[in-house]
Amino acid sequence: IRDRVSTQSTGALGHNYVIVANGQVEEVGGTSASSPVIAGVIALLNDYRLRRGLSPLGPFNPLLYKLVALYPSIVFDTTVGDNKCTEAGCSNNCQGFLCAKGWDPVTGLGSPNYSELLKYISQFDDERLAKKEAIDPQL
Repeated sequence: IRDRVSTQSTGALGHNYVIVANGQVEEVGGTSASSPVIAGVIALLNDYRLRRGLSPLGPFNPLLYKLVALYPSIVFDTTVGDNKCTEAGCSNNCQGFLCAKGWDPVTGLGSPNYSELLKYISQFDDERLAKKEAIDPQL
């Protein structure tokens, strides 16, 4: 799996986000919509650790692959869909990839399950704190 770390590792809903820009309500999509969602999940996890006096998580992709191998419930695997449509719309000429079980080039490992991520990171931190071990930010 490590050879895939340089490609997409996770995804989030990428279509029909409602925003307000210049006072107008509009829908947006793509990585401009989904990337901030992933960044927000990571920020919440880092905030949790910082509030406990711990360091931020560190590089997230290697951590994500390690955690998914141990706890598959930390992601929602997206198995239906594709990335064949563009801002111009969809047509038979559009090329892209299909979602599949497990890792795929559309959604990576899947969409993060924040509550499960928090549960396992908290559990890990609690075990280390109880043993008074140094906590590696990469777990």
